[in-house]
Amino acid sequence: MFTSKVDALVLYMAQLKERIEYEQQQRGELMRTYEQSLNTGVVKLGQEAQDLSQNHLVREISLVVARQLMKQNGGQLEGLPQQQLD
Repeated sequence: MFTSKVDALVLYMAQLKERIEYEQQQRGELMRTYEQSLNTGVVKLGQEAQDLSQNHLVREISLVVARQLMKQNGGQLEGLPQQQLD
């Protein structure tokens, strides 16, 4: 009588162990997929930022905006040399 109950519990514990291992494996796979996706996004964002920084029109617009900000802030814009705006 106790033997069959113990055997049933041992079997149940083995099944739980398999489920836990499977879940851990799936979580690891999900984490790798997430990291790959994040890294791909970072690379793409970096490429787009580089493309925009080389675009003459974007640079001109940025300088116009910076000049406007300088006018509003009394002629100072932190982190941007004055000669770059002229």
